[in-house]
Amino acid sequence: MPFMLTGAHYKTGTEILQEVDAAMVKTLALQDPAGRAVPYYRRNGYGFEVGIGTEPAIVSIARSTDQIYANLTSRQFRFVHAIRDPIEMVISAYWYLLRQQDDIGWGPAQILTLAEVAQLQKTNVTTGLEIVARGTLKHTISDILGFLNTSRGDVRVMTVGLEDLESDFNKTVSCMYRFLLEPVMPQIYKSLASSALGAAQAADARRRKTATATNAEHFNSDENKTLSRNLIAASTNPIWDEIRKARHEFGYLATQDPGRFRLPWPAQCSFA
Repeated sequence: MPFMLTGAHYKTGTEILQEVDAAMVKTLALQDPAGRAVPYYRRNGYGFEVGIGTEPAIVSIARSTDQIYANLTSRQFRFVHAIRDPIEMVISAYWYLLRQQDDIGWGPAQILTLAEVAQLQKTNVTTGLEIVARGTLKHTISDILGFLNTSRGDVRVMTVGLEDLESDFNKTVSCMYRFLLEPVMPQIYKSLASSALGAAQAADARRRKTATATNAEHFNSDENKTLSRNLIAASTNPIWDEIRKARHEFGYLATQDPGRFRLPWPAQCSFA
């Protein structure tokens, strides 16, 4: 098998990618007729690794960079890269960080200093969003652009938007599994992908139920999102022009709703 990876960034769907990866690896392990192929899961730096026996099948990287890509170009690999509308990324990060009381080694460590987090927790929503926008531009957006620019045009890399995973989970996950599995095992990938999709659906349902019950700080209300979008649309702060420029550089396209943007469907998954 080629080296398979998925990459996400702060507030771009890392948890969803992890469950999708794990579902695929568990499904592959079940294909061993002797039943000796045991899947495993362990942390790996900012991300995690899942494999079969002692061999890694997927490494999920929480902060994909152009350096990671450069180290892969000499080997056989497939890479699914998840990104998100930069404005939605800022909104999600702001409301998440607003509720954090301690440095949990994730949010503040990714885009803001602890002093900046303390500042946004004491100020109004407009200023808080601007603080997060500056940090996101410096860290997450810079990281995403580095990877996009370095890997552009490489058919071994597929870019998906978190928006697609949220609005059409089944189609997007099926697309990912096709991209990862069809070149490796063209005769049986359809049945494998179907089984893995069922496992991914069950895992996603469990994740949402658990998060809603015990970890609700990961979820932002529609009211908070709408408030934030309206404040950003009305703002004359030039930071938002920079965020919109990044949105364009990411490849997002305007929909009928002028305030919402989407990526085009990945070219690797144009089903015939």
